[in-house]
Amino acid sequence: MFFKQKPSPQPLDMCFLGDPVLKVECSKVDEITAETREFAERMIATMYEENGIGLAAPQVGFKLRMFVIDVPFDEEYDVPASAQEMNMYKQMPIVMINPELSEFSEECSIMAEGCLSIPGVTGEVTRPDKLKVTYTDLNNCRQEAFCGNLLARCIQHEMDHLNGELFIEKIPEDQYKDIESNLKSLIKKTKKSLKK
Repeated sequence: MFFKQKPSPQPLDMCFLGDPVLKVECSKVDEITAETREFAERMIATMYEENGIGLAAPQVGFKLRMFVIDVPFDEEYDVPASAQEMNMYKQMPIVMINPELSEFSEECSIMAEGCLSIPGVTGEVTRPDKLKVTYTDLNNCRQEAFCGNLLARCIQHEMDHLNGELFIEKIPEDQYKDIESNLKSLIKKTKKSLKK
């Protein structure tokens, strides 16, 4: 007997710098439905296709407070901020709906960041090392965890997307000048494609 295999989720089209959707504050997800779950699966498929560790809904054209992450854990270097954080690593990929951030640590770190919506561009961003994240999962359960390491940074980066902010707005001015021509070229290319 042969069982019909469930088709793989179709990746979504990416939105790039210059698309107005990336500069909009997103709306709350009112209800988690079968469509929400299907959308989450397609977001995860898109994230993997683009070789990313995080993807927010506006990056695929939807103004919703929702993102997906799959952050690697390095046993040699990473020290989980909490038992909940360690549990999150075991559950990757994770879908975060209507996330809220609080309890930021005073300690901050500088790290180079990139973005799937701004390909080929990186810049150093200063962010708090640790934070508390509260979010709703696909089972409509509210979850919370105290996170550190790359996970905390990734969550902050994706949260910025939900607020219409991009990492390039947080990098030092001298670094911004170095990438400004690349950014202008990408914006021009995006605007041209949007007119089609």
